[in-house]
Amino acid sequence: HGHPGHGDHAVIRRWVAPSQMTVRIATRVARPAKQGDGIRALVVSGGEVLAEWDLGPGGSKVESLAPLQLARGQAVDFLVVSKGDESFDSFTWSVEIRRPGTEEPVADSREQFRGPAADPWPQLAQVLLLSNEFTFVD
Repeated sequence: HGHPGHGDHAVIRRWVAPSQMTVRIATRVARPAKQGDGIRALVVSGGEVLAEWDLGPGGSKVESLAPLQLARGQAVDFLVVSKGDESFDSFTWSVEIRRPGTEEPVADSREQFRGPAADPWPQLAQVLLLSNEFTFVD
């Protein structure tokens, strides 16, 4: 889930290849809102745009990209940008990265793309530090 910001404030999810490998990327991106002007979703690696979709109100795209050869440490970025007015631009994007011919994913956004920002304890600490309880001590 995500929501792009105003202007050039994109949402970026990055996956880095742990070794030299060939992968297939299966993706499903959706923008469920019926209002607004839409989003642009891109898959980028090595300075090259591998896929790009414009999603209008209620739009979605399911795609399986051609096999991609990656060097160890090479990043694959999944970007979402607003098409102008970021109102109603919330989206969902699931990604599976697999080696061709295998069933086990190398990466699955629903399971493995979570980082420290998804951990609830730091989020709770941030909320507590911003609350009035820490501003005024009795």
